Amino acid sequence: MKRRIFALLHRAGVTRLAAWLNRGRVVILCYHGVTARRGRRPDDPTGLHVRADRFEAQLDYLRRNYRVLSLGEYLAARR
Repeated sequence: MKRRIFALLHRAGVTRLAAWLNRGRVVILCYHGVTARRGRRPDDPTGLHVRADRFEAQLDYLRRNYRVLSLGEYLAARR
């Protein structure tokens, strides 16, 4: 259900509007883990690890739609 709602908002341009409104902000993403595993790990009941293919797709999306900086680049710009 969440995926459908997000897809609808994305198609309507709401996500682009939100990105534009927040264009001066920096968002830091933190992944708990990336795995090649197809299913959820038994010791990861909350799904904090993301599959490698999904991680790559998320990074591709971010690169296409946002200005992506490494933490080092951000810290250098802050100085």
